[in-house]
Formats: sequence, structure tokens, C-alpha cells
Amino acid sequence: MTTIAYSYTRLSTEKQLKGHGEERQRKAIEQACLEHGWTLSEQTFSDLGVSAWKGLNRQSGALSEFLTLARNGSIEAGSVLIVENGDRLSREGVQKALRLLLELLDLGVHVYTLSDNKLYTDDGQNAMLDLMQWMMVAQRAYEESAMKSVRILAVKDKAKELMRQGVIVTRKCPAWLHVSADKSHFELIDERVKVVQMVFKLYSEGYSTKPIALKLNEQGIPYWGSSKTWTYITVRNLLKNRAVIGELQPLKRLNGKDVPDGEVIKDYYPSIISKELYARCLTLRTSKATSSGRLSNNAMANLFRGLLKCQCGSGMALNSSIVKGKRYSSLRCSQLRSADCKSKNWHYGNVESIVMIALHNIDWELNSTQDSAQSIRDLEQRIELTKAELVDVQKMAESAEEALLLAPSSARLAKRLAECETREAELERLVESLNQELTTEKAKSLVRENELETIQQVLEDVANDDGARFKANALLNRKLKSITFSQADSYYTQQLTEFSNTPMHGVITIELNNGKLIEIEVCEGYRSSFVREDDGSFTEIELDINRYQRRVS
Repeated sequence: MTTIAYSYTRLSTEKQLKGHGEERQRKAIEQACLEHGWTLSEQTFSDLGVSAWKGLNRQSGALSEFLTLARNGSIEAGSVLIVENGDRLSREGVQKALRLLLELLDLGVHVYTLSDNKLYTDDGQNAMLDLMQWMMVAQRAYEESAMKSVRILAVKDKAKELMRQGVIVTRKCPAWLHVSADKSHFELIDERVKVVQMVFKLYSEGYSTKPIALKLNEQGIPYWGSSKTWTYITVRNLLKNRAVIGELQPLKRLNGKDVPDGEVIKDYYPSIISKELYARCLTLRTSKATSSGRLSNNAMANLFRGLLKCQCGSGMALNSSIVKGKRYSSLRCSQLRSADCKSKNWHYGNVESIVMIALHNIDWELNSTQDSAQSIRDLEQRIELTKAELVDVQKMAESAEEALLLAPSSARLAKRLAECETREAELERLVESLNQELTTEKAKSLVRENELETIQQVLEDVANDDGARFKANALLNRKLKSITFSQADSYYTQQLTEFSNTPMHGVITIELNNGKLIEIEVCEGYRSSFVREDDGSFTEIELDINRYQRRVS
């Protein structure tokens, strides 16, 4: 009967495989088969870069595959497993290494080690000595691995300590940087830096990861990884990489996973993205917009994605269907079928029109704009009063100085002059400080005015192109807290039904981040809707398919 032999190799790295001599190892295996009359199977088993110290090769590597085949009978009893040495199979210690050998022998698989030309079988004449030899090899291998682990951890800890001191210890760095020739600093790769900045800018404007990847590929911008093309995953990973703001998080391996090791090292890398922009993108990723799922194509079908809520507290989902070639889109509670929610469906197109009309007619920053104007007036008044006092103090100082010239020994005049000079210096510093505060407040006011113009312009452009809708979605997620759909209030429903002679469909409540609420009572059929004003009156919104219109009733 022909004995089938299988080869198993386990090496830490590909470099180690080449250094050991793959050709020499193959010849040694062939020679062993020739000497013992075994037939070498074409099916080989190899674990490259898989640890035997933690047993990963036994748990999930090629060795695990061999054991599975042996257990189900695919590897015939009497077959031989050829390894370079016993430590190739296990470095987990004596007990686990011994159990592994015994399991192989129980399955009818013999083990042959090339290093000492020894064959381990379950019926050997020196079985006890063989097991003792196997255990000695296992103990030595375990001790070597333990010592190596301690040394590696010590080296890594030292490297992390140096990194916390700002020392560059490796040339491995983010793809938009490279280490200088003398290893003293990082240098920017300008073309890649521009790509990173483009990605963050697009994401902050509302583009999701897949449209960004498509845009980069369309522009012929190569990805710097192995794939050479951008995907939503590569974009997402870039957006999560805190190295763009200069941070480095040291890691350590724990239970097969990389976990943070100590505090983040700030300003280790050159920062290429502002912390404000990174925070804005992080908010978008972790906000309701992200948890609800960003669109995976170029369209922005749901302009209010990330904001829509049902009265039961669940999110509202956009559902589309095609009937006789025409697409219909509606909003419904995401828990409608799995919970006790009885909310109605909402026609998306009409909802978008109603909400957009309401948003067009609110003063986004009325209070803050008024407060800013008042602050500017108060600062200007304080500056004028302070300057007037400064002029008076300067005159008093001049008078004291002239008097002191006539009576140079007068302690009283000298004290008065010193007090005037001290007060003069205080007032000059105060004027300078107030002027700086005024400049800052005017700059903030200008930013608010520009932002208000931007808001109105973005809302006007939502029908123009997908890019404008992405920007509008990002803007609304910054300015609004939620848009909630609920049943109509019975009291107001009665009032409005008498007024409009139309049953009510429900209420749309828009909540701004500043706490302001806009409540819209919507009639059945969406023919008209009413904004509930603070004084209890109603302002009617009338839909027009050609243009948003609003008239007061």
C-alpha cells in the first residue's frame, strides 16, 4: 500500500521563507519521500505569517485545514505529515504541543521531522522516549517564543516612548507624507495632500463616500494603495484617519486585535486638515445622517436624510416603487411593521415642497444677528467713552508735569503725575483691547451675514443639480435638529377643518438647533398646509408644482 506524504510549512514572513531556502527545503522533502518510499501529495499546506505561539495556525490556519481533513477521513490513516521541526506545528508549550501530536497520531497520521529525520508513530518501539523528545523540543520552542515576545514588546515600548518625544522611529507613515532623508522630519507629498483636502471638503458639503470615490476615479486621480482606484471603503478609511490633523494613536495587539495603547500623540504629523473641518466631517459620520445610511449613488433622493423622525421615536424611511413606469416615493416609519406604530405614509414630493417653503420663510439667525448688532454698538460706545477719558487723563498729566517743573521737590505733584501716567497706560490698553474685540465681533457679524446668504442660496439651488442637493442636506443637518411626522392635534384639527373644509393628514414639526419649532398642519391630499404661528394663528402654505409660493390667510 502506497503511503501518501503531505508537507506543512509555517514561517513568519515571506523574507524568512526565501532566506531559509525554499528550493533546499523542497529537495529535503522529496529526498525524505524517496528514502522512505512515500508518495508526495500535490496538496501542500503552508502558513505564512501565522503564529504558532498563540496557536493561530491550529485554530484558523493551514494546519487547522489539515486537521479538519484528517478528522473527516479525507486524509487517509497511515499518511505522513512532513515538517521541518516540531516547533513548526506548535509553540504553545508542552501540554498543547503534546496534545496536538497525540491527536494526529490518534487520527492515524504519522509526523516526520526533517531536522533530525525522525518519524513519530503511534506504535513505535521507543514511544515514551519519542514523546519526551517531542516535549523537550516544545518546551524549548515555547521559551524562545516567550523571550522573543518580551524583547519585541520592549523594543515597541521604547519606540512608543521616543515617538511621544517627537522622534521619528520608522519610515512608515501616512500615504501623503514621507520621511526626510536624515529622518528628522516629515515632508508633504503635495499632490496627495490636495486629494485628501478635496475628500474632506466634498464630504463636509454633503457628498457621501461612494460619490466621492466615483468623482476621484472620473478625474483620473489614482489611489495610492495597491488597488490604484478609489472605493467607498478607501474614502471612509481616509475620513476616519486622525493623522490628517496630526495625531498618532499608538496601538498594541490584544486578543488578535489592535487596540489603543496610551494617550494619543498630538501634533506628531504635519496637520493637513483643520480641526474644525475634521470635527464637521466626524459629526456627519456619527450623526443621525450617518446612522440612517448615506446614499450609495450620485443621487440625493431624500433631501432631509438624517433628520426625519416618526412620532414614535423611530426614523422615517424613504421607500420607492415603480407603477406603470412611473416612480412613486413615500416616507413611512421604519418600525411600522415591527412595532405598534400606527403612523401614516407621507408623499415625499409634497413633503419636500411643504418643508422647503417653510424653510424659505424663516429668519434663521434673527436673534443672533440682532444681538451682534447691539454688541457692536455697545463696543463702539465704550471705545468712544474710553477715548474721551484718555484725553482728559492726558491733559491732567500734562498739567501735573508743567507744575512739577515749577516745583520739582513737590512729592504731591510727583505722585499725581505718576497716577496719571498709570491710568493713561491702563486706558490705552483698554482701547486697544476694545478695538480688537470690536474687530472680532464685526468679523463674526460678517460671517453670519455671509452664512445667511449661503443658506438662502443653497435652498434656492436644490432643484438645479445633485451637488446642490448634497450641500443642502449637509447644511440642513447642521441647522436642524429634526423633522418629525405625527398625527394632527385634535384641537387645531377642528379649527383648521372648519376653516379649510378639508380633513387633516398630520403634522410636520421642524426643530431648529436653536430650539425654535415650526409646526405645519397638513391637509389630506396635500392641497394646502398651515404653519402654526406663536400667537396661535395660522399661515397657509399653498403648493405650486412650478414654484414655491406662500400667502397669508
